[in-house]
Amino acid sequence: MLEVRDISKSFKNSNSETLHVLEGMSFSVQKGNIVGILGKSGCGKSTLLKIIAGLIQPDSGHYRVENCEIADFLRENKIGFVFQKANLLPWLNLIENLLFPVTIITKTQRKEDIEKAEYLLDKFGIQNYKTYYPYQLSGGMLQRASVARAFMCDPKILLLDEPFNSIDEQTREKLWVDLRKFWKTENTTVILVTHSVREAMFFSDNVLVLSSKPASITNSVEIDLPNLREKELIVDNHFNEIEKKIRTLYG
Repeated sequence: MLEVRDISKSFKNSNSETLHVLEGMSFSVQKGNIVGILGKSGCGKSTLLKIIAGLIQPDSGHYRVENCEIADFLRENKIGFVFQKANLLPWLNLIENLLFPVTIITKTQRKEDIEKAEYLLDKFGIQNYKTYYPYQLSGGMLQRASVARAFMCDPKILLLDEPFNSIDEQTREKLWVDLRKFWKTENTTVILVTHSVREAMFFSDNVLVLSSKPASITNSVEIDLPNLREKELIVDNHFNEIEKKIRTLYG
């Protein structure tokens, strides 16, 4: 599905000094899998996602999706991106925010798009708030809406840039469960970046552990857990054994 080979990226700071962020990053993601990329804050995780999304260009290396160049894939709007902040438009209500990216493409609000927005709001438990504006919603609701909006264009790849980072633990764990359940119905390929070992484990089929900057992959861990995951899994002995192993690798 997605193949990343030898991606490197550097930036210049205000003193014209070179900051090496990514170094020789290589990995692949199979269609319909969830891969968690685990790294400490500031190591370059978000930069990697922005490269995959075509928002910035790498200095070297290449990546392909379904054996196509990324530019062709992006033209079909097949990559969804959920950022750390919900970034909903404050002058639009909830359902209007979901419809906004589709309306930009189609130049109109089609009946099928409205029905899909209703369906997604229901799936993510915020249907009763569809006429509310962002300032009227909690952080958890905003992030649910942000994830729902990313599915409006039927993405083949969904990129998650620590979207659960700013919400409370109970809400966050409920979102892990709900999003994994929805993912199973959509067969979407998902890449999550996070600095939380537990989040990477619970949500992913495979976890890639990053080094500090310049980031490269130091370890890959298959997550041997059931496909259907409930919150109770977190206190399971097998879950704790895998968590212990990853924490040792993570440092």
